[in-house]
Parts: sequence; C-alpha cells; structure tokens
Amino acid sequence: MVAAPVSTGAFVYLDMDIKLIAQSWKRAVFEREVSQELFEKRLEICDKCKFKRQLTPAGQVIISVVNQKANLFYCGSCNCPLEAKLRHLDSYCPEKFWGKVVDANY
Repeated sequence: MVAAPVSTGAFVYLDMDIKLIAQSWKRAVFEREVSQELFEKRLEICDKCKFKRQLTPAGQVIISVVNQKANLFYCGSCNCPLEAKLRHLDSYCPEKFWGKVVDANY
C-alpha cells in the first residue's frame, strides 16, 4: 500500500492499520470499554506527550464526514486516533507511557 505523507495531516489515516482502527471503534461503540477513570488517566498522559498531533483543517473535514464521533487528535508515533485508542482495552502506548488492561477489574 502506498500511503500519503503523514506530514500532510489530511491523509494521516492512510498510514494506519485500518483493521485495528475498525476494531477499536467497534469496541468503543458496542463492547465494554475501559472505565472513564482509566480513559482520563491515559488522556492526561497523552495530553502531555510530544507525539500528540492534531489533524490539519483539511484532515478535520475529511474525518468529520466519515465519523462524527471522531476526535481531531491522533498519536504521532503510531498514527492511531486517540479517542478510540484510549478507550480500547487492548490498546497500549507505542512509547510505553501506558499499557494494555490485563486485569478484568479495570
């Protein structure tokens, strides 16, 4: 697959694992997700991270047409949308700032 340069922002999602993103959104919408408390802890870490990126205005228009629930921020290290990534039980930070949930009592 040939992906557009990540630096354009508008096409950042072309360089992502589409299957993982779809699974993340499915779990965020239909399945049990991490607790609000854990989501907020992860978000606090990501908010301070140098890899947190915001989509360009063109990217914001494209993604808002595709998914109204989508957040306008993504991880610059793995290119995953933060909203889905932070809520996914099996998600982890590629920079090892936070990990997967291994305890069912999260």
